[in-house]
Amino acid sequence: MRSPRFSLVTVFLVVQLSLTASFSHGDEVLRSRFEAAHQGFSIEFGETPLLMLEQLTGFYGARNFELIWVTRDGRVRPAAQTLLDAIEDAENHGLTPDDYHLTAIRKHLENLPENDADALVLRDLDMLLSDALLLLATHLQRGRTDPRVIDPQWNGTPLQPEWLLQSTAGLASPLTPESLSGFLADRLPRDTGYTRLQAARQKLVNLEQTGNWTTIENGPLLRPGGQDKRLPAVRQRLIQLGDLAENDDALAGDAYNPDVSAAVMAFQKRHGLAADGVIGPQTVTALNTSPEERIDRIDVNLERWRWLPRDLGQRYVMVNIAGFELRLVDQGQPALIKAVVVGRDYRRTPVFSDRIRYLVINPDWVVPPKLAVEDKLPEIRRDPNYLQRLGYRIYDGWGANRQVIDPASVDWQKVSPQNFPYRLVQEPGPLNALGQVKFMFPNQYNVYLHDTPSRDLFRQPERAFSSGCVRVQDPMELAALLLEQEGWTPQQLDDSLAAGGTRTVNLKQPVPVHIQYWTAWVDDNNLAQFRKDIYQRDEPIRRALRESQPL
Repeated sequence: MRSPRFSLVTVFLVVQLSLTASFSHGDEVLRSRFEAAHQGFSIEFGETPLLMLEQLTGFYGARNFELIWVTRDGRVRPAAQTLLDAIEDAENHGLTPDDYHLTAIRKHLENLPENDADALVLRDLDMLLSDALLLLATHLQRGRTDPRVIDPQWNGTPLQPEWLLQSTAGLASPLTPESLSGFLADRLPRDTGYTRLQAARQKLVNLEQTGNWTTIENGPLLRPGGQDKRLPAVRQRLIQLGDLAENDDALAGDAYNPDVSAAVMAFQKRHGLAADGVIGPQTVTALNTSPEERIDRIDVNLERWRWLPRDLGQRYVMVNIAGFELRLVDQGQPALIKAVVVGRDYRRTPVFSDRIRYLVINPDWVVPPKLAVEDKLPEIRRDPNYLQRLGYRIYDGWGANRQVIDPASVDWQKVSPQNFPYRLVQEPGPLNALGQVKFMFPNQYNVYLHDTPSRDLFRQPERAFSSGCVRVQDPMELAALLLEQEGWTPQQLDDSLAAGGTRTVNLKQPVPVHIQYWTAWVDDNNLAQFRKDIYQRDEPIRRALRESQPL
């Protein structure tokens, strides 16, 4: 059953007949309206409900229920236009301006009363503007959507309920355009990755508005040096997307010349494709991806930026699952960039933030029970020498009194996943699945960064091959940089590796690590990068962003 609805003018005759419509009692009228709302009445202006009622009550209460956006003589303060501009600009953040009452606010501004006879209408406008401000500020700082609802594999630290009112406490009174602009700017992610992505979005919006977008036909493989009637369309597309410089003869002929080949390889590289210059089905599909689709992809990733912690750390590790990349960032600059291998689709690497607390040099590997029965047991059954060949020890349990047993004494054909009492431990060495080092940040997923003996996988453009952990290319470079802060020299690290024994090194200053999922970003060369949505995580976010009712 719907709550009773407030009328724009007559409701206060019902709630409090003794109140007049003059501004001399404006604070009492607002106070009464909020009191009535908390007794079960909804506050709606036509088809526009207030969405931040609890926060609005605190927002006005902290200001003694005084009007914020209009003056006592009925004039609209300049800050209202500043907010209106910010709402219109929400689209540049991948948000929908009408989520913040844009149409309703414009209607009220166009129909302002000429005197105080309709002072309640001005109060409606004041409350709509305040609701829009609080909702926009919330979405800019923590995202429009709730990641815990959209993606069960996302794990972050939600903002405390009181954060919004605490942040608005610094707004000037009366509210000024400068104070409001600064407040909204402070809600945005601080990393340049966000602003770069916004700039890439604007370029695509400009391209979309030209309406000059045609589909490139599929056809046989087109190799550098060949000829094809599709070449003019390919050149035009590369120019539109900024991969090929425009010149007088750019669209002439159907020869696949070196300039176009170089542009195609650049395009392939920034789309995560094999950069071989061969135009095949995958490259044609990427070339045909419309500006609208790319804008949607960017909007999803802008939202992911807003989900991140405000402070990533002065020095941190960032893993991009979809980009198969790790970065060590120091004072805002990349100190190290390495390729990574991430989880397969059915063993997805989760999204979360933590801190690297210690490193293990020459680690052994205790095989998780799930992997032991799902992956290792079939291998053992196929190859009787599998365990000895790869250096596994077998224990008859997990307790303190466990005993090492001879794998040859076990009839593995009779061992089932439901009856697997053994603990598998792979000894340190060149065949160890964790390689020479692992970077530990204990978490509920049992996921960490580590080396790998399967280094050939780093040559693949798509690298979703692991069981959830993140395998790092050239991990000793990362280890050296992290241990450098602990006073270690490269020689000490080499000596520890050469010794062969397992050694744990605690970090006195744990390093933040953010395992994230970006399918669109702008790199340090200001090139827009797009990647395949390997875990199908984009579409639920896109749908939620486009829903008419904010979450």
